[in-house]
Formats: sequence, structure tokens, C-alpha cells
Amino acid sequence: MDALSYRTIETILKCIVPWKTLLWASIPCAGGSPWRSVNAGTPEGAERSKAHQETAPRLWEVFENVARQVLANHGYVTIEWAQCCAYWKWPKVKLFLVERRFDDASTHDASEVSWITMASH
Repeated sequence: MDALSYRTIETILKCIVPWKTLLWASIPCAGGSPWRSVNAGTPEGAERSKAHQETAPRLWEVFENVARQVLANHGYVTIEWAQCCAYWKWPKVKLFLVERRFDDASTHDASEVSWITMASH
């Protein structure tokens, strides 16, 4: 499934059921991983890293739009990234978490992977 295609997004939005939807986001962190500097040491790795860094913001935008709909319907949203993933520090991610009262969210850390779960307020 291509998460960036209009058809996929439309299908996902149709599946949102009030009070019963859990949206779990595991956007690949390859472009935000500490390994990106290692991978950038080769031409192929640099090209892959650049591609990841270009795709991730688009995936976040789709996720954020769907997440807002899920939360508006009293559903739940979970974001999973490695603790060291640079995406946690993106201004748009931080803003989304603040707007959604992240301070009230459940945060879990396991094996250096972090995830948060938010419910609508």
C-alpha cells in the first residue's frame, strides 16, 4: 500500500470508526537515524538517505492529517520511532504533540524504541 497515494488516504479515512480506531504510525526513521551519517559515506547510501529525508516529511503530513481525523472521532493515535530518531525533534512533530497535549500521553520505552499513544480530549 502506498501511504502517499490519494486512493490509500481516502480508503484509510473511510475506515475511521468513532471511538474504535487506533492509528499506529511507524514511519521509517531511516532518514532520521544516527546511521544516516554512516550511510552518507557512500554514494549509494547518500542517495538512499536523501530519498528517505525527502519522503519522511510527506509521510508525516499524511499521518498528521489522518491522525487529526482519528482524534476528532475519539480514537487513539500511536507514534513509534527509535528514541534517537531525529524526527522527534522536527518542529512540526513537536507542534503536533503540543497541540494534542502530548504531556498527557502515555509514553513507552522498550529496547531503545519509543512510542506514544494519544487519545482525544
